[in-house]
Amino acid sequence: MARFWSMAGIEPSFTHSIASIYILCFTQLAATSFKILSIAPKNETLGFNNTKFYYDMKQDYFKGVHGAAGFFAILVLLFLIVLPTLYILLYPFKWFHKLLDCLHLRKQLLISLGDVFTGPYKNGTENTYDYCFMAGLYLLARIIILSQFIYGKYSIFSIPIFQACCSFLLAVIVIIFRPFQRNIHNFNEFLVMFLTMALGCTNIVASFFLHTLHESSYLDLLIFVILVIVLPTLNGLIFVITIPGYIIYQVYKMIKSCHRYYKRNNPVPG
Repeated sequence: MARFWSMAGIEPSFTHSIASIYILCFTQLAATSFKILSIAPKNETLGFNNTKFYYDMKQDYFKGVHGAAGFFAILVLLFLIVLPTLYILLYPFKWFHKLLDCLHLRKQLLISLGDVFTGPYKNGTENTYDYCFMAGLYLLARIIILSQFIYGKYSIFSIPIFQACCSFLLAVIVIIFRPFQRNIHNFNEFLVMFLTMALGCTNIVASFFLHTLHESSYLDLLIFVILVIVLPTLNGLIFVITIPGYIIYQVYKMIKSCHRYYKRNNPVPG
């Protein structure tokens, strides 16, 4: 196992484990918290007194049980999602370190976690710029995307749009600035994944409009049948063939790279 960590360039430690657990739980914690805060306006009005909880139309928004759950969700978002993200985002800047010193918050655990999250990025040597803030930039993009769950049923429309925009901006930044220590991306991979993502988002938005039109009986039966065939086919091509195939190809490349590394550094004795 130690040899695998060495070949993969991974240095296991306690703080690395905490950072990994945090990343694994980040999306689910944020998504669940924003879902608890989902709004379902009564009679399509946006007045706060008329709003209901999206997942239980009988429950008034931020009243009774939902008030306690919503308050807990806000605490989770503040202390486990937003503040750690801002810490990682601002970690490379000297003025932020001075601020932490003034507030007596330069704890060793925070420093270690900051080093773990920003480790894969360049370290800003002479005449170069430090791109470590991109680790926090990615988490900030995740927060922006997941925050769309607040809009209830409209999130099925807004999430793909925000995800496409944020993913495109992050991909362009990575391609232009090359912030990673190792050059693991190329333009062709970016183009393929962006087209796949665009098709997936178009599929989701089309499904939403299809569902709305079908409920209103404005869609002709023949067109509806065609779309029912086309949309599942696109889903199959994107999520069953294209994306899994790309992941398998990347895993195969990693295994070959590890095998070549092992043969190069452990030659068979003659």
